[in-house]
Amino acid sequence: MDDVRAWRGVVVVGGSMGKLTGVRRSNIIFVWFLAMDFLFFLFSFSFRLLFIFIGAIETEKKRYYHRV
Repeated sequence: MDDVRAWRGVVVVGGSMGKLTGVRRSNIIFVWFLAMDFLFFLFSFSFRLLFIFIGAIETEKKRYYHRV
């Protein structure tokens, strides 16, 4: 259900952007989706790296405290 709403929002935003810039609707939506995909990929990738980094720090702490 949320996906449908998101698609509708993108179509509306893309259409209004197209009217403002005078570009065909399909092109705007395509570029919009590419940008959103890329942003989402970047965010998920950085979050994954962050979690891996935090996990590594935690395991190192545990190792260090077990040694002491």
